[in-house]
Amino acid sequence: MRWHLGVVLLLGALVAGCTVTFEEGEQADQRKERPVKPVWDLRDSHRIEDVGWPAGHEGSTYKVDPPPGELTILLPKEVTIQGPFDVIANRPLLLAEGEDRSVLEYLVVNYDREPVRDAARRAAELARQWGLDASRLAEWAARNADGRDNSPGGSMATTGSQRPTEDGPSLSIDARALSSGESYLSVTVSWYDESQET
Repeated sequence: MRWHLGVVLLLGALVAGCTVTFEEGEQADQRKERPVKPVWDLRDSHRIEDVGWPAGHEGSTYKVDPPPGELTILLPKEVTIQGPFDVIANRPLLLAEGEDRSVLEYLVVNYDREPVRDAARRAAELARQWGLDASRLAEWAARNADGRDNSPGGSMATTGSQRPTEDGPSLSIDARALSSGESYLSVTVSWYDESQET
């Protein structure tokens, strides 16, 4: 009888422990998903505090997957990026000598999956605002309108990296069609200065 009671108590403790661990993990995920700072104003600077980089976070990457409407990114030329999307902010690696780790090197904004026509419309609008050549994205949309183009590289397109303002970041818009009829659209905003490479 005592043996059975011991087993029941042990199983109860294990289940309770698992429940607490799961709930703590779920809460940690929710904290990670919500941006510390709801507006990232990157029009005049690109320091890590501009994106609310969490205090004590020593990694080179800060990933945010905010609920729609909970994060706005302001960029030069009056470009405003709003969700739904997830965004990855990167700063120089800890191992990079002489790098200023208080500034961002680049952001990658990944929009939610959407039909090719919607991704093409979004890409065209962003390209128009930034003064980028969207002709390759328009060709991509036409090729993939009725399903993924399975020719080599046919499902993907990019504007290539261009610097719309003399002292601002470079920008590229990338698109990829999926076999499901949906697509991914991402925007890379980069302050990385290739001229500093030796």
